[in-house]
Amino acid sequence: MELKKAVAYTRVARRESSKLGNCIEKQQQVLNDFAAANGYQITANFYDVGVHKPLDREGFQEMLKAIEKSNGGITQILVASLDRITRDYFQFAITEAVLKSTYEVTITPAQTSEIPEIFLPAQQKDKSKKSYESKSNPIISKDMPVHKHRIKTITDGV
Repeated sequence: MELKKAVAYTRVARRESSKLGNCIEKQQQVLNDFAAANGYQITANFYDVGVHKPLDREGFQEMLKAIEKSNGGITQILVASLDRITRDYFQFAITEAVLKSTYEVTITPAQTSEIPEIFLPAQQKDKSKKSYESKSNPIISKDMPVHKHRIKTITDGV
């Protein structure tokens, strides 16, 4: 089986974040395990510390250059969770749409068993962390990550 080529992207909001268990090394281990279990070959690792807007990050820009140089060889950006790209849902939708249309890559989160609270509709935000399947939102299923559905909705007609 041929491995799918991907890059790994990790980010912490502040240098102090490493004390909270969300350090670059921990995220990288999650991505290495995910890649091995799911048929990905990580061709390069990129990271950022402390910059909030994805397109303003040095590591993110280096990653885009590597993807462009691969001439379509890299098709996935692996992240530990979606909030490593941004915690702002609208900014995430724009970033993913630009990545898909310009670089033909998809953001693939390693941790998908729960939806990060920032990606839930306001009525579903809850400390209990709702799972993908929801009686109040039957459109969402384990087979369709919620961010893909919402991007389609946001970008329709744009």
